[in-house]
Amino acid sequence: MRAVIQRVRRAAVHVDEKAVGQIGPGLVVFLGVGRGDREEDVDWMVEKITHLRVFEDVEGRMDQSLLETGGESLVVSQFTLYGDVQKGRRPDFTAAAGSAEAEPLYQRALAIWEKALGPEHPKVAISLNNLALLYYAQGKYAEAEPLYQRALAIWEKALGPEHPDVAISLNNLAVLYGDQGKYLQAEALYKRALAIREKVLGPEHPYVAISLTNLAELYRLERHTNPQPL
Repeated sequence: MRAVIQRVRRAAVHVDEKAVGQIGPGLVVFLGVGRGDREEDVDWMVEKITHLRVFEDVEGRMDQSLLETGGESLVVSQFTLYGDVQKGRRPDFTAAAGSAEAEPLYQRALAIWEKALGPEHPKVAISLNNLALLYYAQGKYAEAEPLYQRALAIWEKALGPEHPDVAISLNNLAVLYGDQGKYLQAEALYKRALAIREKVLGPEHPYVAISLTNLAELYRLERHTNPQPL
């Protein structure tokens, strides 16, 4: 198992110009799962990443972890971390695990958080979102939907209905609905996320632009799918 970690103020994953995953301050983790990786490797990686002291304390020293700062994490599956270029000129990715092998390891990471923190902790919502993102990338919308819904419920209960992280969860679920042709459900969530961001972050914040773009793309897709008669 290999990971490249980037500390961020905010980050988003875009698919077809739609933000399908977003976080505020925290860590983006590009995670490569290798053939033969075991549950023990997941345990070690989760422990290592969440306790890495890569954030500044009040004195400016790099002395705080993701857990201590309350930051978020966005895990992006990245098989290219296992690219081997020792021979030839074309990278060899045979050491990378397929999605079928990666899925139970993501599930294991979720189980670790639930056991350690309880099923309604915000960190569990982050892990739910990461697993849902994997399912989304695989086109497993039915598996992704309940995970996104559960993450949204956790954020709303823990942070309140108008917190920016709730808007992120709303956006993720809206993208999923839009890709399934559930335009009315998607529109309602996009509009709610937009309203939260405009109120809390201000009308010129980059996340407001993301919400506007996603909503515009939904309308374009809906018109293309259901053209109006002349």
